[in-house]
Amino acid sequence: MIDVRQLTRTFPGSSIPALDGLSFTIGRGEVVALAGRNGAGKTSLLDVIGTLLLPSAGEAIVAGFDVACRASDVRRHIGYAMAGARGLYTRLTVRQNLQFFAALHPQAHEPHARVDEVADLLQLGPFIDQPVRVCSDGMLQRIVLARALLGRPSILLLDEPARALDPVARRHIGGVIDGLLKAGDVGAVLYATHDLEAIEGSATRALVLSRGRLVYDGAPHCAEIARLLEDEP
Repeated sequence: MIDVRQLTRTFPGSSIPALDGLSFTIGRGEVVALAGRNGAGKTSLLDVIGTLLLPSAGEAIVAGFDVACRASDVRRHIGYAMAGARGLYTRLTVRQNLQFFAALHPQAHEPHARVDEVADLLQLGPFIDQPVRVCSDGMLQRIVLARALLGRPSILLLDEPARALDPVARRHIGGVIDGLLKAGDVGAVLYATHDLEAIEGSATRALVLSRGRLVYDGAPHCAEIARLLEDEP
């Protein structure tokens, strides 16, 4: 469902690539953890696959479409839950934000009903009519995941999905994603994480980035990945 081929991204003004010749594929049914130290390129990779950044070289094919020249088609198939409040309107309520984004999404038929459905799924009811600016970091994580689910995506991109969540909320969110996968509503998940201990129980595979390069693509063994990161210069 995701096919990355020699993908490179260099930001203007920098001579060092943030992503350096990455190649990998993610098939249907896979839940892939993306690990790496701060600055390794995890968010940059998600941003390219999520059509927010253009590749400098190489390509990324998502759901059969090139992210560089078929971005609108890619967006019909993905849901991207970014870290924090990126893109949210903090003066609007949670409900108003979700209704706004649902109305814009071509796959979110009957936007108001879809917002209610997603809010119920993620237990947003207690704070759905509060302004986003007063929401805690844990609440924000649930809101951005709700936004990502509005269009019934077949591919989920998640940037630190467990960030700031308490243990109960973390188990609930994990259960929601697992349920969507088992039902076939979501076909694949790629998520960035620093929580290595949780990888073995939640991922079917792991990718590890180091300074923009792919240095590991294999089983989600947290001890092996931790040793790899500790040995990084």
